[in-house]
Amino acid sequence: MRPCRIALSAVIALALSCAVASPVLAAGVLEPVGPTSVEVRVAGPGHGVAWDMSARNVASAMITPTLRVTEVTGTIFEGPNPATLELRTDDDVLYTGNAESLVGEVFEVWDVADDEVVSVSASVHLPAEAGDEYRTATGVVNWEYTAFAPEPPAALPPAQPGQPGAPEQPRLPMTGASSPAAIAAWGIAIGLAGVLLSCAARRPLKKRNDS
Repeated sequence: MRPCRIALSAVIALALSCAVASPVLAAGVLEPVGPTSVEVRVAGPGHGVAWDMSARNVASAMITPTLRVTEVTGTIFEGPNPATLELRTDDDVLYTGNAESLVGEVFEVWDVADDEVVSVSASVHLPAEAGDEYRTATGVVNWEYTAFAPEPPAALPPAQPGQPGAPEQPRLPMTGASSPAAIAAWGIAIGLAGVLLSCAARRPLKKRNDS
């Protein structure tokens, strides 16, 4: 019976995973404002350079953008005294420190309305103790904005007969049989039925004594 228990546990785990809703990344809802790649070049040790990482909301809805530095390369970020990278908004410092350690980190920014621009200030600073070998050092920083798809507005309950806006003819109930949730429910039910049938088939039959 142990294999049957294992299979049943797997089906239950699938059911639980289907029940948990996860946010969906939306594509094409943020339009970059300016380049998404900057070549970093400073005058020398003790100096720095700054720029803005900006994007416009074109989702026709309120969204929550996230910023991620995708790549950091170049001699200015290497060696014993590498340049540091800082990301900040008007109200907060998102990150400051080693630039290469920043790659892959995701920062959630404030909510942005339709057609509004989200902008994070970036700056690279070369420490004063860096040697002359950093005077001609350069680097490249790449980044991207993503956003989660806005949740659809909650559906209003249908008007009851006799209320304003009620239809003249009664509406047919919508079963939602073709929705992803319904399809998942049918799959889980079929899986459970298969496990139960498999367990029943594996159970040995008791011998009957002939009188």
